[in-house]
Amino acid sequence: MKAWLGAAALVTMACAAEAATITWADLTGGGEDPLEPLTYTEDGITADSGGRSFYWGPGVVSDSIFNAPRAIAFTMTGRFAAVSADLYGSEIGPWLAPDAWIGLATGWRDGVEVARLAFDTRVTGSLVFSGDFSHLDRLVLGLNPDMLGGCDAGDLHPGGVCAGYGVGTVTLDPVDAPAPIPLPASAALLGLALAGLGVAHIRRTR
Repeated sequence: MKAWLGAAALVTMACAAEAATITWADLTGGGEDPLEPLTYTEDGITADSGGRSFYWGPGVVSDSIFNAPRAIAFTMTGRFAAVSADLYGSEIGPWLAPDAWIGLATGWRDGVEVARLAFDTRVTGSLVFSGDFSHLDRLVLGLNPDMLGGCDAGDLHPGGVCAGYGVGTVTLDPVDAPAPIPLPASAALLGLALAGLGVAHIRRTR
């Protein structure tokens, strides 16, 4: 009977999604055009520079480098949970006020910010996201929006806002896993038939 039930149970199997990671493996930066590329896609994750470019290298977020992203937005084809991001700290302007060193990770769903996490852009380490960063359609890693715009390229002077950091690997976990494989009606009938054969077999052997 167990064998028959095991065979019938096979018809309920479904596919499970696995976490995806962007490593910037195919993006070296320093190309011929400082305006390209604007986006980068790897392992089902797309990183968007917000109309700027990744010319200056993988995952660079800066308020002082020409055309570098002020923030990077990460998306997938469906909703996802943000798992972690490896960050590389940077001290571009050591004279800055503490607020200038604040980096912000924000989670978005249907155009609404649903999660926020502040971090120190001078610190190198792994940023681990809480459960608030789940069922997102966009994860944004950026700088303190209240401090942006005070420092232009080549204008590194006391009082200017010049902050930045590097984004290494980013791991996202799709939460909209593929739905269970739809089975034709014949498969369901097959399961019932197998179960019925099992019952009949038991009756004959008694």
